[in-house]
Amino acid sequence: HGFASSARVLLWGLLAGAACGTISAVISYVLFRGSTGGGAAWITAALRSAGLPLSVSVAISSGGTDLLDKTLVFVVVAAALRSLPRRVLARFPMALRAARARV
Repeated sequence: HGFASSARVLLWGLLAGAACGTISAVISYVLFRGSTGGGAAWITAALRSAGLPLSVSVAISSGGTDLLDKTLVFVVVAAALRSLPRRVLARFPMALRAARARV
């Protein structure tokens, strides 16, 4: 169960971030030539001004922001699930299963 322990929450967050970051970097580089208009664009620009090639800059910025974003989301969801009372979790079998370590 993905939310059974803090270590698993972090691992799943990092895995999701790595997968999403990889896909995001490819899409950003191929379709948008590295300029997506989001927060990662600022990081890409900073890395480009530091002399890194566009492909490397996009990979670092997209990968890094997605790793951080997805990991934080997984941690927040795990905290929310663990804070729910048992009677509420009992009404949602999938949430109960995900928060199994607490119950």
